[in-house]
Amino acid sequence: MSDPLRNVRHMNRNADKEEAMNHINKRRLVAIDLENLLGCAPSRADAHLWASAAEQFLVAIAFQPGVDQAVVATDPDWAFDAALAMPGARLLVGAGESGADRALCDALADSEHIRQRYAAVVIGSGDHIFTGAAAALRAVGVPVKVVSLGLMASGALMAAADDTMLLSRPQLALAA
Repeated sequence: MSDPLRNVRHMNRNADKEEAMNHINKRRLVAIDLENLLGCAPSRADAHLWASAAEQFLVAIAFQPGVDQAVVATDPDWAFDAALAMPGARLLVGAGESGADRALCDALADSEHIRQRYAAVVIGSGDHIFTGAAAALRAVGVPVKVVSLGLMASGALMAAADDTMLLSRPQLALAA
C-alpha cells in the first residue's frame, strides 16, 4: 500500500519549485550606467544628485527589491558615490573612456544565460555602446527596455529596444 502523504509532500515540493520559477520569471536584470543618468559630468555632481538620479530611475521602472537584480557600473573615481546611491546593487567599475560602459556591456554579454534567468532587461543609459547588447538580447527573446535622459538617448539604442522611457534631468545640485 502506498503512503497517501507521499503525493502531498511531492505536490508541495512542486509548488515550491513553481513558486521559485514564477519568482525568476518575473525578475528583471536592471543594468544601470548611473553616470549617464546624472545629466552632468560626474565631477560636478554631489551626493544628492547621485541619489536623486538613482531614485528617479528606480521609481520610473518600478524596481522591485528582492525580485529585480540591479547592476550599476561606474568609473573607479565615482564608485563610492554610485555604491551609496544604489545600495544592494552589484557594483562594476571600469577605468578610462567608456570603461564603465564596457564593464556593463560585459555583464550583458551572455544573452542565453540572461534569457534563462530573467524575464526582461532594463538598460539605464542612452549610450550607443549598449545597442549591440540590446539587439543580442532581443535576438534570443529577452524583452529590452531602455531608460535614458531625453536629450542623451542614442537613436540606434532606442531602435534596438522593445520599449523606451525618457526621464527628465534630475534636480541639479552642483558640488562646490
